[in-house]
Amino acid sequence: MHTDEAEQYDRSLGSVKVRVDVEATGSYGWFRRLLSALSYELLVGDAAQIRASNPRKQKTDKRDAEHILSLLVASRFPAIWQPPAENEQLRQLLMHRSRMVRMRTRVINQLDGMAKNEGLCVSSGWSQKRRQAVEVRVPRWSHDETDRMIGRLDSFREGRV
Repeated sequence: MHTDEAEQYDRSLGSVKVRVDVEATGSYGWFRRLLSALSYELLVGDAAQIRASNPRKQKTDKRDAEHILSLLVASRFPAIWQPPAENEQLRQLLMHRSRMVRMRTRVINQLDGMAKNEGLCVSSGWSQKRRQAVEVRVPRWSHDETDRMIGRLDSFREGRV
């Protein structure tokens, strides 16, 4: 909620060697990038293991902080592996590409199903010749959907998506 204040505080520490230990949460990418830019070490703890190692059932922020501190002092903080921050953009790009390949495969499979439904079982794979045959043979009521899927396939092949 207070990203500007957190960033000002972190920058005010200057060249002091800092290690930040946090319990695993959902979205902390901005915080991770900030700490990486400041050359701080970030350890993310496994929330389930931290919770399991706390004998007290009542959970408050103050008790959690004290428990995490006791784990750190005793060198028992259950850190989970984090990929290097430098690779974050590359990992995001690979995940995006993987989603696009899955989408393209779904479109090709749908068009292939339509082709088989119209009796075009001769060829395997999706060629220009098969595409034209499907465009000609699909029923009139499905032309719009076929055109839409073929347009998506074209945009994948041209790299527009």
